Amino acid sequence: MDLFWESVISLIVGYGSICLLLWSLFHFESIGDFTKWLLIDFTGLSYIYGKFWPKSINQNNPPPTFFLWILGIYVALYGLASQRHENKVDIIEARVNYIYNQFNSNEYKVALSNIPIIQNMKAPYKPELFKPISIFKSLSSKEYLHNDTIKQLKQFIIDRKDKLNNVDLSYVKLDKL
Repeated sequence: MDLFWESVISLIVGYGSICLLLWSLFHFESIGDFTKWLLIDFTGLSYIYGKFWPKSINQNNPPPTFFLWILGIYVALYGLASQRHENKVDIIEARVNYIYNQFNSNEYKVALSNIPIIQNMKAPYKPELFKPISIFKSLSSKEYLHNDTIKQLKQFIIDRKDKLNNVDLSYVKLDKL
């Protein structure tokens, strides 16, 4: 059995043990009551529900904060999508910088052979704060070719074409985007 499945099994056993312990400590009448308590009360969902729809609005009970919760969740999703995009783009840019540095050494032919690999690297869609669809597009599993890198490497090769004699560039994307 590999490490992943061993971890999954240990998590299930641990979670089951904790559930049995909690059930025996709080003396629930049925598994349904315990499940309701575990999923709603223990996780804090009942508190959040009370914040969205308070029982009554008076001096002791503040007004609902539903809009603030939605706004907070939206901004958090944007932050997550933006960080995911930036991490992948940073990896691609680091590899491009490696090619730039290697080009000035004697091993420039080896570095240039990595250009097609870098041009085919994909990154998540770039999210924009005021375009909600871009955030969900970025968080989806589909990734896209990073066109800025393709253009940058294309321009790099064009600028240094006089030094590229006897270099195989057959797999490099030099066509228009």
